[in-house]
Amino acid sequence: MRFRVLLLAVLSAPTLSAADLVVDASGGGDHLTVAAAMAQAQPNDRILVRPGQYPAYQHFVAVDVIGVGADPSQVTIDRVDYHVSIPVLDYDTLISNVTIGSASPADAIAISGNELPPGTLHLDGVVVDGGVYLGGGATGFSLLVTNSRIENQAGEGFFGAAVDVGGANNFVEVRNSRIVGADADPLHPASDALRLKAGTTLRLVNAEIVGGDGVAVAGLEDGGDAVVRGFSPGAVSIRIDGGSSIAGGAAAVGGAGGNGVDVAGSIDLGAASVTGGAGTPNGDAYADAGPTAMPVDLHLALTPVLEDASGAVGLTNGESFALSMTTPSATTAIVLSFDIDLPPPSIFLSVDLPASLWIPGNSVPLTIPHTTPIVGEGLELYAQGFTLDTSSGAVLLSDAASVRLDLTP
Repeated sequence: MRFRVLLLAVLSAPTLSAADLVVDASGGGDHLTVAAAMAQAQPNDRILVRPGQYPAYQHFVAVDVIGVGADPSQVTIDRVDYHVSIPVLDYDTLISNVTIGSASPADAIAISGNELPPGTLHLDGVVVDGGVYLGGGATGFSLLVTNSRIENQAGEGFFGAAVDVGGANNFVEVRNSRIVGADADPLHPASDALRLKAGTTLRLVNAEIVGGDGVAVAGLEDGGDAVVRGFSPGAVSIRIDGGSSIAGGAAAVGGAGGNGVDVAGSIDLGAASVTGGAGTPNGDAYADAGPTAMPVDLHLALTPVLEDASGAVGLTNGESFALSMTTPSATTAIVLSFDIDLPPPSIFLSVDLPASLWIPGNSVPLTIPHTTPIVGEGLELYAQGFTLDTSSGAVLLSDAASVRLDLTP
């Protein structure tokens, strides 16, 4: 009962403290473009975008931009220039249920932002057709990618990479998502999938990261790397688990396959697959630094597994589900959190009350309460289990489960 009261309070909060600005290209909303709504928006507002095609906009206010179509393909935005300046620090933003990118050369980088101040950008249920470049200019910028797909075309992206992100003491989490580098064409080399700036901490959970394939043209035979460090010197920190699959791109005849993970720094590996791309010679699974096996890779399961076409889990009012893991209940607990801020790498979930709850045991049955339907995006619920290793005294963390609470009547 305690959890249900907390969940109801949290789900009701967005309707009490912020405005919803409706964007409709056909004229049925408050604004015709996202840019016009952004110019009027105040921090913590939501911009709800109805199906249609929209021009590029600058995301400079800490607001959520949410497509309210049946799936991401119904709301398309040419490009997002992302640089939140209102407020300057400690902002949370969400872009959800939209497709970003166009065929225009001007939109080769579909989501771009540089020297970003501390804050969080959450991409959820987003399809990106083009490159992503997000550079944190200060300690504390965090990028969370969930239930999304990012793919660039040959020649698109920042120096050819599908995604180029991070910076000193920046955090990146890719969960239930796919990032694929472009295959080479006769004019462009194969793309790396995910490039990290020095100092970045990355976690991959149930993620698929694949470098692009080479082409049988002189100088373009090599496959792209899946995960690679950026151009500046310095180490990165990576944790790969939750059934992730990381693979370098395949080479054309005579070329070298792309590397799986080509970084300097620390690599923690759980239940995941990392391989180099096929070629002559083959790419390396780990080109610069080998991984350290995690002492245990606890798995937290969500039952039932309810996914729509975009990979997002959606729940209906009154629907029940469960979270569970196979560990001794006497030394086990599960943490529930509604906070989308990415924490330091030592632990995944923040546990600041009242936005989170610790529940003893290795299974938690939950029921979504009946409440007024929320238009578009609901809140993201995170859960992570932990158990005490009695032999070593260490606290061991599970992978994390997440469910997006998109309530329907």
